[in-house]
Amino acid sequence: MTFITVVLFLSVANKWFPKMNKRCYGLTRAIIYYFVAMIIIHTPAPILLLLGKQYYQISVINNLLGDLYRSSITIIFFYHLVESFLLVLFTCILKKWYWEILPFIISIAAQSIFAKMHILIMEDGWNLVYTLFIYEIFIAMFIFIEKHTIKPEVKKR
Repeated sequence: MTFITVVLFLSVANKWFPKMNKRCYGLTRAIIYYFVAMIIIHTPAPILLLLGKQYYQISVINNLLGDLYRSSITIIFFYHLVESFLLVLFTCILKKWYWEILPFIISIAAQSIFAKMHILIMEDGWNLVYTLFIYEIFIAMFIFIEKHTIKPEVKKR
């Protein structure tokens, strides 16, 4: 199984990375940033879960998976898939400064709704404001990375 995974990864990398180096714009750029956004946006959730500060809970998923950690990561992972898509759409594709404000608003609204519906459970004196602050820092970090890396080369005449 490991051999198959390595061969698949190397064959995809053999096709993808030269494409990325030659022309990093359009769909190639958006796909790269989608995966970067997913990693950056998802990073705080497992850390806060392991520190015992917060977790996510939906009874159907808890009954299906049976473990607090697995169910919490599953819930927030699927939310972060959607949030990463919206983040890339608003910051990398639409490219206007006012669209970059929308991911912050979406994150604040979604986390507030999760807390109000008791999907987001906080413990040990942890507060929703702390969670929002951490998530907004990570969104700002992604926007900063997007602005200052992977610039397509413009050939001068």
